[in-house]
Amino acid sequence: MKKINSKTGKVYVKGDKRDDGYIFYRYRKTTSPKDGFFHMEWMDPERFKKIQGIQKIKKPIRRKNPKTDTYFRPGDKRDFDNRIFLRYRMNRIDRYGYYYEVWETPEKSVRTQEIKSKNRKNREDRYRDLYKNNKLKKRINPETRGFFKRGETDKNGKVFLGYDFRLKNGDFVGELWSDSINYHNNKIVSQFCRIRDKCKKKKIPFDINIDYVRDIFPKDMICPVLNLKMEWGDKDRRISPSIDRFIPELGYVKGNIRIVSNISNTIKSDRNFQIIEKIYFDFKKIRGNK
Repeated sequence: MKKINSKTGKVYVKGDKRDDGYIFYRYRKTTSPKDGFFHMEWMDPERFKKIQGIQKIKKPIRRKNPKTDTYFRPGDKRDFDNRIFLRYRMNRIDRYGYYYEVWETPEKSVRTQEIKSKNRKNREDRYRDLYKNNKLKKRINPETRGFFKRGETDKNGKVFLGYDFRLKNGDFVGELWSDSINYHNNKIVSQFCRIRDKCKKKKIPFDINIDYVRDIFPKDMICPVLNLKMEWGDKDRRISPSIDRFIPELGYVKGNIRIVSNISNTIKSDRNFQIIEKIYFDFKKIRGNK
């Protein structure tokens, strides 16, 4: 709950002044155990003016990890002192023009992760209890009149990933959404990782990478075997894309794999060519008699 500004009769907004001259900056997500109000962050006028000036003049600049040429991610390690990256501080900029970075010792990083994990678990348990007691609800898909299902899209083209009890949006359970491009890429990566792990466990030849799988993926999403449109999601697993081997004995190597629908891949993997041929001729004979 947010405190009310006695002067305006409304919640505090950035820039409100206190009697001692300090300026309100923001509410924090944590609440005070004494009164239940959100913690409030106040700044002296000089610091507030400095931050406001930075936000107006400078664009967000985050230093990149020189090893990966991408932004630092929580858990990245620094070589010269073995400290672990925690986060960027988006309200503070160092003398070089980068957002301030928070690094921790390995021991403190472990404790921080344990605390975060515990807090997430407690929050999830609390939200699940609210859901069981009908104080928290799952949002309904207005098109199907039922709960959202993984793979369904909204009017903006976003793809539904699932309900998340670690999050809460008003009176509703939190939701995870992704754009269609990221959803497609994540599905490819997920399938690639499953194949890789299976090959490692069963000692099947494996000599492909994720870029190769992306390159051979049909741009039109048409199954080359059944000539049907493949779709990700849980609506019909039979038409989901899957990685197929031309010659199973050769394994998952370049030139020996393609992307087909799950149903055609399943039929191939469960039966040898002679059995499929017998089924085909039997079916053809039955259809011919009608």
